[in-house]
Parts: sequence; C-alpha cells; structure tokens
Amino acid sequence: MSLSIPKTFLALVAWAALSFTSATAQDATDETNEPLIIESERGNFQVEKLPVEIELPWSMAFLPDGQVLLSEHEAGRLVRLNLETGDKQEITGLPEILKVQFTGLQHVILHPDYASNGWIYYTYNKGTEKASTLALERARIDDTKLVDRQTVFEAFPIEDNPDHTYHYGARILFHDGHLFLSVGDRHNRHRAQDLSMHNGSILRLNYDGSVPEGNPFADKENAQPEIWSYGHRNPQALAIHPVTNVLWQVEHGPKGGDEINIIKPGLNYGWPIITHGIEYDGTPVGDGLTHKEGLEQPRFFYTPAIAPSDMIFYTGELFSAWRNNMFVTSMARPHLRRIEIEGDRILHEEVLLLDMHERMRFVRQGPDGAFYLGTDDSNIYRLTPVN
Repeated sequence: MSLSIPKTFLALVAWAALSFTSATAQDATDETNEPLIIESERGNFQVEKLPVEIELPWSMAFLPDGQVLLSEHEAGRLVRLNLETGDKQEITGLPEILKVQFTGLQHVILHPDYASNGWIYYTYNKGTEKASTLALERARIDDTKLVDRQTVFEAFPIEDNPDHTYHYGARILFHDGHLFLSVGDRHNRHRAQDLSMHNGSILRLNYDGSVPEGNPFADKENAQPEIWSYGHRNPQALAIHPVTNVLWQVEHGPKGGDEINIIKPGLNYGWPIITHGIEYDGTPVGDGLTHKEGLEQPRFFYTPAIAPSDMIFYTGELFSAWRNNMFVTSMARPHLRRIEIEGDRILHEEVLLLDMHERMRFVRQGPDGAFYLGTDDSNIYRLTPVN
C-alpha cells in the first residue's frame, strides 16, 4: 500500500533545500591544530582531527580493546587502528578484491556476539572488470591475519558489463537475530523490479547466510528468497530507530530524489518506475512518474541531491540533546545532517559542518558517546560537546 503524503510535502522539501539551519566549519582544526568550536541549535561542539594516516576509509568498527577495524576502500585493505596514536596494522588474509572504478572493500562490522565468537563481517566486490558482484564474508582475526573465512552471501547475477562496476549498496545491519544487507541496482535499473535478481533490494539473512523463516518472497516461484524489499536504486545506509525498533534506510536518487525510507517486508519502493529525481542530462526518468499505486513513497526526499552515504541513530549520553536523532552523512556539498523524528514523521533538520569541504563517507557513535566521521580525504574526525 502506498504512503499517503500531505499536500504540503513538496513545499516542505523545497523549503528544506533552501532554509535549513546550518552549523558550518571552514576547517576541522585551526593553524595550531586546536579543535574547532562549532555552534549548533542544541549546544556547541568541537571537531577534532585525529592523528591517523589512512586511505579512503569506507567503514569503521570499534573493537572491545578500544582500537578500530577500518576498511580502506580502493586499496582493498583492512587495518586495525589506534585512533589516539595513529598506530596501524594491516590485517592480511582477505579474499581477492576487485579494485576498479568504485569497487573495493566496503563495510566491516562486528557480530553482535563478537566478544564470545570473534566473527567480523565485511562486504567487498569480487570478479573482474567485465564480470563482478557483491560478496559478504565473515572471518575471525588471529593476531594480524583473517582465519576461518566463510562466504555468507554473493549477489546474483554477476554483472557482465564493465560500465556497471558501481551502485553496489553493501551496508550490513544486525537486528533482531538477523542480518540485513543492502544491494544496489548495479546501474542496471530495470533489474530492481525483477525479483529473480538481487539488484536494488534489501535482503534479510540468518547470520550464516541461510534464508530465515518469514521472508516475504521465500515461497514465490523464481524469486530470490533473501529479498526483504525491492525497487531501490543504491541504498548505502541502514539503521534501527532505538525507540520504535523500525528499520530506516537512505538511498541515492539519480539527479535529485535521494530518499529516506521506512523499510517493510515485501514492499516495492518504486525505482525506476517512480522517482523524485531526473536523469543527469535533465530528462525524465522513464515516464517521469513520481507516484504510482502500489509503489511506496519515501518519508522524505532531497532535491537537489545530498548523496547520502551512511546513517546512524544516536543513543549515547554525551550529546543528550541529540539522543534518538538520525544522522546522515552527505557527499554532495558535504555535511552531516541531524534529523529529528517522531514516530514515522520527520519533523526538523539541522545541517552541520556544511563548509568542511570533505565528502563524508561514514558516521559512527563511539563507545565514549562521541561522533566519528570518516571522509574521502582520508581523515577521521571526532565530535565532542563543549560544556
């Protein structure tokens, strides 16, 4: 069933593109390398550039000992990193990773019971420039080497077009005893409407990659049983609301039309039949439809595009005024977007760090309650409040 959207919705989107409140930062540190103080709607905070040397980070996971695992995307490397000292060790034993255009090593995340089982999960691109796909593996770390590697999932089909080495999706989320995985349309957009393929879908798996009971298409003939929802373009962010326990998702639109969605099983989110964006040459996508019966509308969309790359819900104590807010990283006119939500409604947005001029690749909440941002300029920043 399609979501009914108030008539004020389009006006609200246009207003949001022009009139949001922003907190800006020209540089993360001044010439003395002191943290920069930023004023925001709900208190001041400081931005500290951490003393690390990395290459194009895509994802980061906090280890129990205070270090982090970090994926260096284009280099296809997994490293263990001390954020305070910059000490870094490469973790060897990864599979062969495809490294062309936008491929490489992507999301790395710890199993919810990592302390007892030691499993880490990671997504990467495998194959050749002419035939590639998205893969999900898990492994354990023995000193500085991966051991016990297991293939959990590989997306079907293998794309056999060298122009399709992007739009992989690749975000992992653990929730309610299952693993959710986002898969992009691989720039083969019509396949996002084809349930016989994984393109353009959110998947639900058991931790070992098997298909859970209750998946909506598990008993449908010629459908991929892992599919939870479909009709997505390039979803690179998944998060669970800490109060409502609802699965939210952010995905890239074409030129405009980036979407924030609530993901429910079995629903079709419309790409490429409907979209609030246009082609990059300015022409309509398909028939130029934004609504169609039976296809889901986003909870919010962005025109012009913000190029969302990651999202979290903040649950810590350090920024108590931001608790349960959604935070989305942006790569177009880079910024961090703070979003206030009530139930299934987006009430208000604040744009932070608008003038940092670094494409923001990921956002994480640390064990200390601070925010950690990774950028395409190969930097990691820590945000902490100023009392």
